[in-house]
Amino acid sequence: MSTTTSSTIMEDDFNLFTSIRYDPVLLQVPARKLTYAGWNWVNTSPFYLLDYHRDRMLRAATHWGWDAAVKALEGDFGVARLADITMHSIGDDQQFPLRVRISITKDGELSISSGPAPDTTLANLFPEHLPPPKEARSDRLRGNIPSKIPTYEVLVDSPQTSRSEFTHFKTTKRAAYDGARQRAKINPADLKEVLIVNRANGAVMEGSISTPYFWRGGSWVTPPVSKEYSLEEGCGGQNGTSRRWALERDLAVEGTILADSLVDGEECWLSNGHPLTTSRQFSHTSINKPLRFVTMATSESALTAMLKMFEQQEKLRGELGLQKIKANLNSKYQRHGTKSYVSAMERFGFQPTKPGPYFQKFTKADDATPGRAAPGVKPGHVWEGTLKKVKDDDKPGEVTAHDVQNDTEYLCEVSIGNEPQKVMLDFDTGSADLWVNPKSFDPKKSSTFKLAEAKTWQIQYGDGSSASGIVGTDLLTVGGLVIKDQAIEVATDMSAEFAKETTMDGLLGLAFGKINTIQSNGEPDPQPTVVENMISQEDIPKNASLFTSALYSSRDPTEQSFYTFGWIDQDLVKESGEDIHWTNVNANDGFWMFKSEKASVNDKVISLVGNNAIADTGTTLALVSDVVCEALYAQIPGAEYSEQYQGYTIPKDISVEDLPELSIAVGGQHFKVQKHDLLFAMADDKVWYGGVQSRGENPFDILGDSFLKSIYAIWDLGHKRFGAVPKLEKVVSNGASPKLKSVGDLAVHDAVLN
Repeated sequence: MSTTTSSTIMEDDFNLFTSIRYDPVLLQVPARKLTYAGWNWVNTSPFYLLDYHRDRMLRAATHWGWDAAVKALEGDFGVARLADITMHSIGDDQQFPLRVRISITKDGELSISSGPAPDTTLANLFPEHLPPPKEARSDRLRGNIPSKIPTYEVLVDSPQTSRSEFTHFKTTKRAAYDGARQRAKINPADLKEVLIVNRANGAVMEGSISTPYFWRGGSWVTPPVSKEYSLEEGCGGQNGTSRRWALERDLAVEGTILADSLVDGEECWLSNGHPLTTSRQFSHTSINKPLRFVTMATSESALTAMLKMFEQQEKLRGELGLQKIKANLNSKYQRHGTKSYVSAMERFGFQPTKPGPYFQKFTKADDATPGRAAPGVKPGHVWEGTLKKVKDDDKPGEVTAHDVQNDTEYLCEVSIGNEPQKVMLDFDTGSADLWVNPKSFDPKKSSTFKLAEAKTWQIQYGDGSSASGIVGTDLLTVGGLVIKDQAIEVATDMSAEFAKETTMDGLLGLAFGKINTIQSNGEPDPQPTVVENMISQEDIPKNASLFTSALYSSRDPTEQSFYTFGWIDQDLVKESGEDIHWTNVNANDGFWMFKSEKASVNDKVISLVGNNAIADTGTTLALVSDVVCEALYAQIPGAEYSEQYQGYTIPKDISVEDLPELSIAVGGQHFKVQKHDLLFAMADDKVWYGGVQSRGENPFDILGDSFLKSIYAIWDLGHKRFGAVPKLEKVVSNGASPKLKSVGDLAVHDAVLN
C-alpha cells in the first residue's frame, strides 16, 4: 500500500505477486527450537518464510527495472515494512490460518488479499527430512515427518510450454499455468495438479501451482532453475519459496526430469508456499496419453479447504433440503436513473460532487439536535435531509416520494412463523433490519412469535416516508434453512408512501447487526441479522454460515436470479472457469466492505490507494469515485454529464460494442462489468442514464446491481470474507446492440418493464 493518495493511470499490464501462509502455529517455532526454520527461527512471526517471499518479488522487480518496487522491497526495512503492512491488512486479532496474496506494482504499490487456509502442523511446514518412497507410505506421523494426506491426481500437460520471463518470475500473467489447468479440466474443488513441460527439451518445468520432487538416484530431485532469467540454463520454471528452503536444507537436489521418464506408480512430492507433505497412491492421467498412475505428495492447500467446505455444505443441503430462493423480477418496477441516484443519496447521506437539483443539508453538530447518521455525514455535522433546487425559486424544496425510487427490482419469498406465513421481501445487503407489512404477516397467527416488550423500531427517509412498530422473535425459513429466534420488526404505523406500497411485503437486511435500528426503551439495541444468527446455531457449521447471490437481468430469459443460504452453487463456480476469489471483509461500519484499490478502463489501470467498496444489493447503480467516472465516460463517444439528470448520460444510438471495458477490483482481483449494465435506463428519447455514477463525497464505493450482475457473489460471514467468480450473461434478447426498446431489461424513464 503506497503512501501516495493520488489516483494515477498506469500502462503496465501485469504485477508481481506471491502467496504466503499466515499461521499462528508458526509463533511456536522458537519454543520448539526448530533452528532450521530460517526466518521463522530468527523472527517470531506468523508469516511462513516471509524473507524468501520478499526475495522472489525483489528479484523480479530488479529484473524488470522497477525502481520504485525495488526501493519498497529491498533491505531489512523492506521485509519489516512488508510484515507490518500485511499484518495491518489482515488484522492483529486473526486466530486462524490464512493464505495471503501480496502483489506489487511497478510504482511500488502493495495490495493484500487473503482467505482461509486449512490447519496444518509444524512437521508439514518444516519437515526434518523427506523419507524415501518406501518410508513415505506410513499414515502415522513420526517426529517432524510430514503427513501424507491429502492425495492429488497429477497430469502431464500437452501441448508443451515455451519458457519465458513469465515462467521464470511469478507475475499476474498466468496464461501458461491457467491454460494448463483448463486443458486438464481442473475445477476449483478438484484435488488435482498438472505438470508444465518445457517445449525445448521435454523436461518438467514445474507444476501449475507447485514445485515437484522426484526420487532419482537415492535423492529427491527437483527441476533446475537458473539464478537469473536465461533461455539456456535451468528448466524455465520458478524458484519457489518452499523449493528454495528444501534445497538449502539438503532435502532435495536439482536435476533434469524428462516427462517421459515418469514411471507408473512412482512416488513424488509437491510443495508450495505452504507446507511440504506426502501422499498415497492415486490415479494420474496424462492428457492425450494412456491412463497412468503416479503417487503424488502435496500440502493441504486452498483447494483442500474448498473441497471440505463444499462437502459440508452438500451434506447440510441434503439433510435440510436446502433450495435456491428465486429472486423474481418485479414486473411493476420502473427504472429511473435520477430517482435511483437520489435514493442512494438518501440511503448513505453523501453530498454530491457534481452539480444537479439534489443536495444534502448538513449543520454543525453543536448547532442542532442529533440527526440521522449515515456514512456520508462528515464528523462534527448533522444530516438534516436531502433537498432539491426549485426552478425559479431561491429557496430549496423538500424531496418528495416522487423524487426517489421507492420500489425494488427483485423480490424473494421467505416464510415467517409457525404456521408459516409467506412474504415477498427485498433482500438488502446494505441494511440490517427485517421488517414486514402487517397486512402480509400477522404475529397473532404464529404460535412461535414472542413479543419483545420494550423493543421498538423506526425507519424514516428524507422524502417524508416512514414506518415504525413492534419487535418480536420468530422462526424464519429461507430456502429451506430455518433460522431460530430471528428479530422480526412488524410495522404498526406507516406513512402514506409506505402504506400504498404493494409490490413488496417488507425488507430482509443482510448486512451486519451494528447498523440494525432496533431500540430498547428509546436507546439503540441492535439485534443480530439473519446471517449472524446462522453462526450461532449449532446445526449450521462455520463453512455453511454464508449466503450467495446470482442476479440476472431480463436480457437473458434462460436464467433465473437466485439466492442460496448455507451452500454455494458449485456448478456456477465451475462454469466460470475460475477459482473463487476471496477477500477479507471489514465489518466495522456494518457493511460488506472490502479493499478496492484498482479499477481499469480499456485495460488502463487506475490506482485508488486506500480505497474501499461495499457490495450492496439494495442499491441499483454502481457508485464510484469521480476519477473512475471521468475515465470511463471519456471513452464513450458523445457521453457527457447532465446537470438536469444529475448523472452521466450516453447517446441513445450507441452500440454495446462501442462501450469501453470497465473492471473494478474486489480485493486483489479485477471483475469486468457487463457492457449492457453501463446502460441503466433511458433518461429521455435521446440519451441513456449511465449505470455507473459518482459516489460524491461518500467515503467508499457502492457496488450495487449494475456491478453485482456481473459476478456470482458469496457472502461468507463464517469466515468474514466476500467471494466472487465472473458471471457473464450468455443470452441477450433481441440482438446485441441495445437500441431503444430493443433490450427488455432497459426501460424508458417511468415505463413499466415487460
